[in-house]
Amino acid sequence: MTAIPAKEVTTRQVAAVGFSFYSDEEVCKLSVKRIIQPVIFDNLRNPVPGGLYDPALGPLDNNGRCATCGLGGTACPGHFGHVELPVPAYNPMIFSCYHFRMEGDEVRRFELKLALLASGRLVEALELQVAQSSLPKELTQMMEDCPAPCHHSSPSPSASPSLMTSHVLEAVQDTITEFFSRMPKDRCKNCEAYSPNIKKQGATRLFKVWGSAKALLANRRLGKSCAGVLDSPAKAAE
Repeated sequence: MTAIPAKEVTTRQVAAVGFSFYSDEEVCKLSVKRIIQPVIFDNLRNPVPGGLYDPALGPLDNNGRCATCGLGGTACPGHFGHVELPVPAYNPMIFSCYHFRMEGDEVRRFELKLALLASGRLVEALELQVAQSSLPKELTQMMEDCPAPCHHSSPSPSASPSLMTSHVLEAVQDTITEFFSRMPKDRCKNCEAYSPNIKKQGATRLFKVWGSAKALLANRRLGKSCAGVLDSPAKAAE
């Protein structure tokens, strides 16, 4: 008789999972080639060294050989390259706050209005009053029933390019202009905190400039801090 294998006993379990981004040093260690050429192929359709199809990143077909590991197209796992950005870039996905300074109800009104315009419902969009003090029940129901663009999912069939007439496009531009004009300039309507102005000096320096000491004091009373990348954790907590 075939012996029945003993039941595996679970001795460990995952307690937590964390995700993060590579640092500049880690990216350079993983990379085998710095990408510096905007041209991918030359006139003879050969990969340009330093381009996105550099042979160091892996072979282009099954018959080729990788310049880094020497394996063929079916065995080479592929290798990382990197691009050094000439100017600082900010990833909004790592911001601690990703909200607009405008109140949430007012943002949802603009969202609904743009969703109505995307589905060609121009009259309903123009009748929607964004500058209302409260969110009526009928508006809440419209937001629940609004087309897919309002919920950040795939566009519905009704939101086709054929519905974007000149009148609809003009209304979209007016709505976007109104959205930015109504955006609070200094104090957030959600957390009530102030943000500093960002001033640029040349092409390499950015400075935080506070309009007044009142804004700093208000933030401290709220327990809000705006630490810089050079500030130590102890200094940022002060």
